[in-house]
Amino acid sequence: MPVSSGGAIACRIIDKATDFPKTSRANGLQPRSMEVLDSLGGADQILARGYLVNGVSLIREGQEVARFAMSLDQGAHLARRGQPYRSVVAVNQAIIEGALREKRGDLGGRVESQTELRDFDETPGGLLARVVDLASDMVESVGAKWIVGCDGAHSTVRRLLQLPFEGEEYPEHLVLADVHLKDHLPEGLTIMWLNDEGLLAGIPFREPGLWRLMAVVK
Repeated sequence: MPVSSGGAIACRIIDKATDFPKTSRANGLQPRSMEVLDSLGGADQILARGYLVNGVSLIREGQEVARFAMSLDQGAHLARRGQPYRSVVAVNQAIIEGALREKRGDLGGRVESQTELRDFDETPGGLLARVVDLASDMVESVGAKWIVGCDGAHSTVRRLLQLPFEGEEYPEHLVLADVHLKDHLPEGLTIMWLNDEGLLAGIPFREPGLWRLMAVVK
């Protein structure tokens, strides 16, 4: 909930979670995402914990049948003016969120956990939001210029504004696991093992031998 103050924007970031997630969940950043993180001053920290993925290898019956690049060109490791990031970066979501919280702390703020938006009203000067401390059940009124809802498909902000979440559900079910693999696998590549039942995808993490495996369950 930002409030403008001179040339800066003071804001509060709230999250109803009691503990911030430690599981990997999403684990890939495109070059444009890295540019945005760079503008926030957090790209180097995330890149140091990530793994550059330059391509995809398709394997069937133990043999590679195709390979294609995921980088913007074959020289993905070389920086270019205006295009400093050339490859997909495999890094788990918990690391990204943690780095952003650390950056917020460096700027003198914090993410307020166990704090939830209940409702808000428009005022002549902006908005008056009511947020609750879930630990004590105390309700606080907060004046703000804007409220930015970054709370996903089940957004409280969207619900309060009665904005529909348009789209369709896909009838697919996936299984995910982060596992250590002992096989000698190519470096810098995502791997897709193909078979008549579908595919098994593997995405490498920075930790040696650690991979995200994903398969579609029919």
